[in-house]
Amino acid sequence: MNEWKFFEENGYIISKQFETPAVCASLKNELEAAIAEDSRKFSSVFDKGMVHNCFLRGDSMLKHLDKNELRFYLDNLLCKNAIVYAYQSSSLPPNSDNYGARIHVDCPRFIEGYRTNLGYILALDDFTTDNGGTFVLPGSHKSPTFPSDQEFDERAIQLTCNKGDAIFFDARLFHKAGFNHTNEWRHAITINFCRPFMRSRFDFPKMLDLQNTAMSSSAKKFLGNDVRMPTNLDDFYLPENERLYKAGQE
Repeated sequence: MNEWKFFEENGYIISKQFETPAVCASLKNELEAAIAEDSRKFSSVFDKGMVHNCFLRGDSMLKHLDKNELRFYLDNLLCKNAIVYAYQSSSLPPNSDNYGARIHVDCPRFIEGYRTNLGYILALDDFTTDNGGTFVLPGSHKSPTFPSDQEFDERAIQLTCNKGDAIFFDARLFHKAGFNHTNEWRHAITINFCRPFMRSRFDFPKMLDLQNTAMSSSAKKFLGNDVRMPTNLDDFYLPENERLYKAGQE
């Protein structure tokens, strides 16, 4: 069974050695610094330990959107011209779990036969049974109903993989984080992608001066550069090659 067919049947695939050890180390250093900073600023939030808008927190996390393989998988598993809905982290503290430890999906919409969102996890540490590798319920992306705890526990599998491996999954796949039984953090970055006519969680083009940022056109597209809304009639009547919302978006 090829990986695309496996994905359609099960709702996920693991791409081995998706990122190099050196890049993973740089990403992990930036993420740990961001977690430390956020723990001081946002000490009592419900998702403490999760870093939002990671592309703003380090050069490596921004440059990761330039990775050609990301666009390749998005083109095949979601659509052309996909954008980022949310770019955040998934880190398990020592001897603990996190906000993702509940059974959940990353997309509330169920449209039979139509995928609106795609999830992506890049493991910055090995995912093991000891440190809380993610549990998924294979095939559950095809169901509009929430599984019972018993059904999930009986049928779910725990995904284990190496540092640098990537997990792509249908955002309607029911899953949950495991429990980290070790004395070390387990880190990952996660991105939820959506179709270009949908809206991102934050206004990324406003956060970043994308026109003057040294990024590839694909990375800028991920951050919504080609689907910006006009803010006045002058924007609306710009020549076609200067329009904020580009033609041909799926």
